[in-house]
Amino acid sequence: MLIIGTLSQLLMTGGTERQIVHEFDSLLTVADIKTQSAHIDQAISQEITLARLCTVFARLALDRVCWTLWNGFFQRRTAHKRDW
Repeated sequence: MLIIGTLSQLLMTGGTERQIVHEFDSLLTVADIKTQSAHIDQAISQEITLARLCTVFARLALDRVCWTLWNGFFQRRTAHKRDW
């Protein structure tokens, strides 16, 4: 893997990048050109998906606990009123 760093955002047409690689070594071929940000996003996409899924399940669990606590409090309060 060859990584070319620049100070500015290049247009992702591949022309300039391919020319730089060809000047570096004419036997190398360019298979994929993308920004560092896109490369990182692709590398951690599975982890991001898993984190989002865990967040959904955690929210469901929290909602369930809150609903159970609220329901228990409300039932105790209404039972207490009936005793009077």
